[in-house]
Amino acid sequence: MIEAAITTPRSASGKQYRGKGLRWMKDLLALFDKGTLLILSGKGELRIDGQGKTSKRRFSTPLSGTLIVWEVYGKEENASD
Repeated sequence: MIEAAITTPRSASGKQYRGKGLRWMKDLLALFDKGTLLILSGKGELRIDGQGKTSKRRFSTPLSGTLIVWEVYGKEENASD
């Protein structure tokens, strides 16, 4: 479900301009020297590094809500674009 939220933007509000934030955050990782996007939601975790490598974990006990940790380090490569 977490991967689907990144690859297929959607929003419970039904508004077309909503629900694109996770994909935007993932795409921005590539502009920095290193970074991580970690999303914990329900019974799962998805971690994406700056090179696009992903890892997933499942938990037996669900998290009540969603936690997003986004870290970027280094210089933005395409600052002039």
